[in-house]
Amino acid sequence: MNIVAGHIGTGVISGDPNFHDIYYDGESHYYIDGTVLDSGIIPVIKIDIESNKFYRVTETGDWLILPYGEEN
Repeated sequence: MNIVAGHIGTGVISGDPNFHDIYYDGESHYYIDGTVLDSGIIPVIKIDIESNKFYRVTETGDWLILPYGEEN
C-alpha cells in the first residue's frame, strides 16, 4: 500500500531545508508538502493507477518520482 501525505515540510523529512519538492522514501511513502511559502511552488502528484507509478507534474511535463537523493 502506498501512502500520500502532507502537512509537514519535505525539507524537514529530507533533512535538507532547501528541498521543496515531492519526497519519496523509496518504499511506500510520498510526501507532497513542499513548504509552499518558501518555494512559491505547489507540488502536484499524479498517480497512474494502472501502472502504480507516481509522477511529479510540472509546466514542462510529468516526471517519474524517484526516491529522495536519486536523480530524475
